[in-house]
Amino acid sequence: ESKMEFLFDYIISISVDDKIRHLRIKNRNRENYQNMIKLEKYQYDNDKKASLADFVITEAGFAADLGAEKFMDIKCRLAGIEPSCVVIVATIRALKMHGGVKKTDLANPNIDALKKGFENLKVHIQNIKKFGVPVVVAVNKFITDTDEETSLLVDMCKELGSKVCITEGWEKGGLGAETLAKEVASIVENEKSDFQFLYPLEMPLKEKIETLATKIYR
Repeated sequence: ESKMEFLFDYIISISVDDKIRHLRIKNRNRENYQNMIKLEKYQYDNDKKASLADFVITEAGFAADLGAEKFMDIKCRLAGIEPSCVVIVATIRALKMHGGVKKTDLANPNIDALKKGFENLKVHIQNIKKFGVPVVVAVNKFITDTDEETSLLVDMCKELGSKVCITEGWEKGGLGAETLAKEVASIVENEKSDFQFLYPLEMPLKEKIETLATKIYR
């Protein structure tokens, strides 16, 4: 097993078969550290290479119009990384709230509110697709969700060209998200991401703001 520790001069010490290898990385924020450590490939005996992780999963932040956009346009650009897949987590309860249902009434079936609230999720899916990355909608199912509501949400996501997985992480923990994990792994291994930034760095500041305002915050 690999053992890692942070040193003050930003050198990571990795113990492989009782031999210490050093990797120097740039000064990044904590989340960048964690991601870059896992992605880093290091070399040891006989020119063999090993990776610290097969998949690196990170929470990009809140929503596809704030956290995800900054992750794509700023963090990925500066860190030199490209996402292979994006998972958008949604719940039927939240979509019904976006559709105007009061919190106290979310357990009650409401197809009309779900359709209305889906417009919010629709924009997030469209926003991510602008970066050229495959999208999976993870519907975190609650015990109050009806089969009719669930089927409708799945159909609406598929109409946008997005894959969708019903997960039961809320009720069953990790076991309830196994289908989602397999779906993401399949996409990463079998589909090609055509990742692109929303704007080039050399674009004037005013045009960058206009791009974000019209393509993301709309």
